[in-house]
Formats: sequence, C-alpha cells, structure tokens
Amino acid sequence: MKKIVNLLLLLGWCLLIFFFSSQNAVDSSETSSLVARFVPFLSLFWVRKLAHFIEFLVLGVLSCNVFKDYKTTCRKILMWASLFCLCYAFGDEIHQVFSDGRAPRIVDVLIDFIGSLAGIKLYLKIKNK
Repeated sequence: MKKIVNLLLLLGWCLLIFFFSSQNAVDSSETSSLVARFVPFLSLFWVRKLAHFIEFLVLGVLSCNVFKDYKTTCRKILMWASLFCLCYAFGDEIHQVFSDGRAPRIVDVLIDFIGSLAGIKLYLKIKNK
C-alpha cells in the first residue's frame, strides 16, 4: 500500500508540473504575478526561476521516495531519481512548445535539474540520519 501511495504522490506532482506547463503565456504570467505580490523583494523573473527550482526540488524528493521502495542502495536511488528528474525536466520544456506563447529554454532544464538534485540530496541527508 505504501508503494502505491508514494507512486501516486509522485504522479500527482508530475501532473501538477504538467498543468503549470500547459498554461499559456498570459495565464502563466498571471500566476507568477500573483506569487510575486507575496514576495515583493523578488522580480517576476526570479519568481519564475524559483518556481522551477522548487517544483523540481519536490519532484526529486518524491522520486527518491518511490525508488527507495525497491530496497536499493543510496547510490542507485541517486542515479535513478536523477535520471528520472532530468528526463522529466526535458519533457516539461518540450511540452511548453505546445502551449501558446511559451517556449522551451535550456536554462530552465538546468534550473529544474539543479532543483531536483537539491531535493535528492535533502532526501538522502534526511534518510541517512
């Protein structure tokens, strides 16, 4: 049962990321502007980049949680979770091609991947304590 819950949490988070990437440019800007009102010290640009980082930080944690269910080593959890998150980051940017006014950016893939690595490191640090 626990494996199913962990997998559903990961899939749910993937769907949330997919939803945000499906927003057209106007809706995406409105969402970012709403968040920017609560963090006025960040420009809209940084709100967007921080959103990428945080989305994928959570993805990194959740993916580790799924891979650890297969009783594998920390090294393999790191490898599989990193690979999954990197592929999802590329897929997420490609998906934006199909959203009006949006375009894929390699810098966003890098930010996503760095966020996921931070989540993976956080997960492994907590797991090892």
